[in-house]
Amino acid sequence: MDDVPALCRRARAASRALGPRSRESKDAALRAVADGLRRRAGQVLAANEVDLAAARAAGTSAAQLDRLALDARRVEQMASAAEQVAALEDPVGAVLSEWTRPDGLRVRRVR
Repeated sequence: MDDVPALCRRARAASRALGPRSRESKDAALRAVADGLRRRAGQVLAANEVDLAAARAAGTSAAQLDRLALDARRVEQMASAAEQVAALEDPVGAVLSEWTRPDGLRVRRVR
């Protein structure tokens, strides 16, 4: 659990680096994630077993253990979800709203 803040900082830095990339680049990365999950499902499941054992030893509740537990179906769902995100419209740069102030200044909310 000590690594969680560091992982969060790295994820935030990665999101800033990926945001301005082209849609094709981001979609390719998501498809690579899906492919990697499928190719390495065995490794993912083995690592998950180690994580579950540590969580059990730490007294994690049965409900939390169930949410942490992976099986082949859940790994496939994760891969499919990455592909579904790749199929979505890229939200970066989308104009959420736009208006003109009385002094003529145009204001836009952009993702």
